[in-house]
Amino acid sequence: MQAQERPQNVISTLEEAIEVGVQQNGQIKIATADIEVQEQGKRAAIDINKTKITAQYGQYNSFNNDLAFEINQNIDFPTVYSKQKSLAKEKISGSEIKLIMTQNEIKKEIRAAWYELTYLVERQELLLFQDSLYQRFLYAATLRYETQATNFLEKASAETQVMQIQNDLFLLSSDIQIQQNTLRVLLQDTVGYVFKPKLLEKRKVEFTRSVEEVTNNPLLAYAQKQIDIANAEKKVASAEMLPGLNVGYFNNSMIGAATSDGGIATSSDRFQGVSFGVAIPLFYGSSKAKVNTAKLKAQMAQISAEQYKIQLEGQYTRLGQQILQLTGSLEYYETKALPQVERVIDNAQKSFENGAINYVEYFQNVNQSLELKYKYLTTLNNYNQAIIQLEYVVGN
Repeated sequence: MQAQERPQNVISTLEEAIEVGVQQNGQIKIATADIEVQEQGKRAAIDINKTKITAQYGQYNSFNNDLAFEINQNIDFPTVYSKQKSLAKEKISGSEIKLIMTQNEIKKEIRAAWYELTYLVERQELLLFQDSLYQRFLYAATLRYETQATNFLEKASAETQVMQIQNDLFLLSSDIQIQQNTLRVLLQDTVGYVFKPKLLEKRKVEFTRSVEEVTNNPLLAYAQKQIDIANAEKKVASAEMLPGLNVGYFNNSMIGAATSDGGIATSSDRFQGVSFGVAIPLFYGSSKAKVNTAKLKAQMAQISAEQYKIQLEGQYTRLGQQILQLTGSLEYYETKALPQVERVIDNAQKSFENGAINYVEYFQNVNQSLELKYKYLTTLNNYNQAIIQLEYVVGN
């Protein structure tokens, strides 16, 4: 379904957000336009000099007024045009890789923003649940205080906890709005999309733990393509040191000159011929400097490509270790900690309302249980963000 056809402009899945982003993001549009720019450069690769046409009239041959015209064409050595065309092809290929690189970057940012928004919404739901518990506790504490079953400290403590949760909800609501605006910028939103993410889930990925996976990263491919472009520029600069060519044609009158049959030439008698020449670069210091510059650019591009590869491999290793660490932490929460949380909260609530425990024990049990839930959500979000970064590093 096209983004503009989506009912009520609601985006409820990551796939829908990426679809809109790829279609509308300005950076991707610029990268796409750059391919067309380089295509035009390919058409301009064979750039032949302007044809020179000259005419001459007057007494250049005798006291008679003669008329002459001449056509001259200067061209580079044909090798220059072939090398320029090859350079244009390399630049087109570089722009195509840059488009893929830009798409990969935007997709990563959309994924990260979407999962962050989902995490914040889920945290908001947990805070609302905590607020309901404390509101219920405040109601019970108020009744106990009014019946003189407890002191004012218990009621005041309950009110403080409720106000703290209300403040946390206010701050979290602002964070959610900020994250929504981040998504709107990435999607170049002009229609007012409403984001409704589903539950936060663990993002799945095939993790081989092989740094060779980074060779698929378009950033690395783009860096390596700069080597090819620099080498192509060097070949163009070398070809420009070859002799230039010149071909010409002249046609003129020579009034009063003797003709081949012994007569006298008039203005209607024409004398014509052709000329050929070469332009030898006797002073080639500038051209040599261009070749050396292209060589240096190729060397710099090679170093940059190697540096990018080292950085990507380092990121891959670091993210792999982080993912393994977070996986172990998630396993602890999912198999050991979380299954007990609901039971503890439910028992604490009933025990307090029945007078079996005081408010200090109640808060201690509830807060510890909810803290486990908050830590689990944070760990799950950190895990997903690490997976998203890993996908970006390997070019997915």
